[in-house]
Amino acid sequence: MAVRSSQHAGRRNVAPPRRARTIASWTLALGCALAGCEGNLFDGPSGPRGTSRPDTPNPTVLTPAPAMLHRLTRAEYEQTIRDLFPAGTTVPGDLPNDTLLHGFSTVGASELTIPPLEVEQYESSANALATQMLADPARRTAFFGCDVASEGEPCLRAFIVRFGRLAWRRALEPGEVEALVSIATDTGAMLRDAWRGAGFALSAILQSPHFLFRVERGEPDPSERTRLRYTGFEMASRLSYFLWGSTPDEELLRAAAAGELVTEDGLRAQVTRMTRDPRARAAMTRFWGEFMQLERLDTVSKDPELFPMFTPSLRASMRAEIDAIFADVYERDADVREVFSTDVTFVDAELAAHYGLPAPPDGARMRTTLPAEQHRGGVMGRAGVLSMWAHATLTSPTFRGKFVRANLLCQDIPPPPPGISTELPEGSGEPETLRQRLDRHRTDPVCAGCHTLMDPLGFTLEHFDPVGRFRDLDNGLPIDASGDVDGVAVDGADELGAHLAGSDRVGACFTRRFYRWASGHLETRGEQVEIERLAREFASAGHRMSALIELVVLSPGFRYASYAPGDCEDGETRDCTNACGAGTQACERGAWTACSAPSGTTETCNAVDDDCDGTTDEGVARACTTECGAGVETCVAGSFTACSARTPTTETCSHADDDCDGRVDEGFAPQSVASTYTALREHHPVCDGATRSGLECNEAIHGLCGSAAGTCGSSGFGPVENSGDVAHVACVSATLRTTTFAELASHHAGCDGATERLGMQCNAAIHRYCAAAGLTTGYGPVRVSGDGVTVACTPGAETIGTTYTALSAIHAACTATSRIGRDCNAAIHRFCRSRGAVSGYGPLENGGDELQVACVR
Repeated sequence: MAVRSSQHAGRRNVAPPRRARTIASWTLALGCALAGCEGNLFDGPSGPRGTSRPDTPNPTVLTPAPAMLHRLTRAEYEQTIRDLFPAGTTVPGDLPNDTLLHGFSTVGASELTIPPLEVEQYESSANALATQMLADPARRTAFFGCDVASEGEPCLRAFIVRFGRLAWRRALEPGEVEALVSIATDTGAMLRDAWRGAGFALSAILQSPHFLFRVERGEPDPSERTRLRYTGFEMASRLSYFLWGSTPDEELLRAAAAGELVTEDGLRAQVTRMTRDPRARAAMTRFWGEFMQLERLDTVSKDPELFPMFTPSLRASMRAEIDAIFADVYERDADVREVFSTDVTFVDAELAAHYGLPAPPDGARMRTTLPAEQHRGGVMGRAGVLSMWAHATLTSPTFRGKFVRANLLCQDIPPPPPGISTELPEGSGEPETLRQRLDRHRTDPVCAGCHTLMDPLGFTLEHFDPVGRFRDLDNGLPIDASGDVDGVAVDGADELGAHLAGSDRVGACFTRRFYRWASGHLETRGEQVEIERLAREFASAGHRMSALIELVVLSPGFRYASYAPGDCEDGETRDCTNACGAGTQACERGAWTACSAPSGTTETCNAVDDDCDGTTDEGVARACTTECGAGVETCVAGSFTACSARTPTTETCSHADDDCDGRVDEGFAPQSVASTYTALREHHPVCDGATRSGLECNEAIHGLCGSAAGTCGSSGFGPVENSGDVAHVACVSATLRTTTFAELASHHAGCDGATERLGMQCNAAIHRYCAAAGLTTGYGPVRVSGDGVTVACTPGAETIGTTYTALSAIHAACTATSRIGRDCNAAIHRFCRSRGAVSGYGPLENGGDELQVACVR
């Protein structure tokens, strides 16, 4: 559920629109058809936000981009949850994946909508987090800061104000607080559980667009009326998600409230503070990974017969090396271009072997230098980058050169003209290097233009095979690794790296991409002059990351926004009418004002067109509740319809909560059910008679009792008797609770999911866990998923002490030696039946000859 706020989000929190975009493009088709790419390379912003002509002069004054919505990326969502919730909280794994647009996830998150499936994923995540927070009484009280059950609405209100401010990154409006309090109190009263009501409010906060999106609207800039200034709270979010990839902390929110984040001094102080936080290094490394397109390492494929060493673990080592090289430069605050020339590397044993280096002495990743004779240079000579830009069996000077040209020099290279074959010509039968074949391919004038821009760069990397191993020969012939960068001769990866490390164009390109990532949009033509200024200042500061970060934060392009493009000229007027009469509209700041005609009153349920829009009673509804949940009453022809929520009925043996009290089939006695392993196998294929007990059979019995016709209850245990295909089980109306092995281990250390997942120690842990919740005792696990554990508590059970001596008289195989298992299941079942109960389970606790069992009746 989403909480609406017309003041802060207007219509955006219902269906977040994206700002209007002018789609323009420039085409190279005619040039490519005549001479490949010659004369058509445009060094500047291109694509949807570029202009239609590369020779159009850039504006000389910055025009900031319009304000927009930014959806949290997956990494931002996950880090935000870690920072909002207590340590040890499990971040749900089923989250929407990011889509990279124009190279970056931050741009994709700003331009794409949320489809229905992802809405469900966010809902499931919010509900899972709320469930985690409520699972343990001590933990939930600590998280909420009070006991909702005993302290009521004041406790709820204090939590919503405090947590909502952190989650929505601003103070909540009074109406928003009231809406969330109502969700908690109404659902709590309906469910007869104040804590569950609080969980619904928490889930609503996490599903709101104010949490999932960074809502940026700006406010009029008092120093320049033609633009908007991001508010202090909007700047707090821009800073925190830029530098930390997470939500603002208390200090940022304090600075926002104090007005410090609309001043250069205030911003500079926060940059200094925030870049000392480890989260800043992690965020900058995420940018680096997207800048270098390292996600390709996850999907690039190689011929397994030629390159069996190209394993998932080697891919991970390759990526870790490239990230570590950047992190090293970042930590030392060195010239960022050093990544292209450094011979320093960080390897584990697998990557060391790939490079021909000695393995680290302790098996961990170590800092070292690459063999000088391989002339690898910086990151362009590293196995990860070389593997990404190669085919499955061959290298690709074209791919490698295009990466340098497009990603490191920011020069666009369009695809080949339609109808042009990209296949390399067959040779004469004599051995040839790949370079020789490409040289013949470039004799075609249609292909020469683009390949001349790419291939000479890629030739410098030909000493490295498709997985980045050094080689001297290609197809048995010596390799020629000479090339050039726009007329400057370079030979080999080390010379290419040295050239890139000294190139101002690389620094300018890095600046452009960093600005794009930080702002979350493809740079506009109006921002070109500011990006050029930032590049010059970055160069003057020695191309240090600390300088670039501060430059971007203090940039007017980061702090200000333009008004959205208008559809009229200021000062224009026009006539307008509505159902209430005639009026006029005026154009202000590019948009028409509301019609001055009488607007009527708010529509009410009276069969009258109160708001003069030509329709009566439209949109008039009111919330209603029954014991079964919330619903809506809709106004039709002046009267409200019946509540859409289901009404309670008498509880029946149906595996459903007919009377809406939160319990299933309560009031029906436990049943001893004669079933079969054939039937149990339908609920878990492993529980087939060959396997007669264990976690799989627990889950099968739980599923059978909770769904099979003729049984009453929500769960079950057993087998309490079994022979051949026959399996007797006990079905009960239990209270199901989801917890974790970590929580169970706090009740009995042996039940930790590793030492034991099912057995005597877990029996004791579950018994104590249910007893601590006021539910007498319990059994399980009835379902396990990762660290998540579902157990069944039976508050109506009777716990009884007995001895293994007594049980062995009932079933000879259940002794103090066997202690647990199918024989003891049968003994406990018969023991409880002898006392007038339907069945029983255990041992709950045991020591020596004594044990405790639970009988259900």
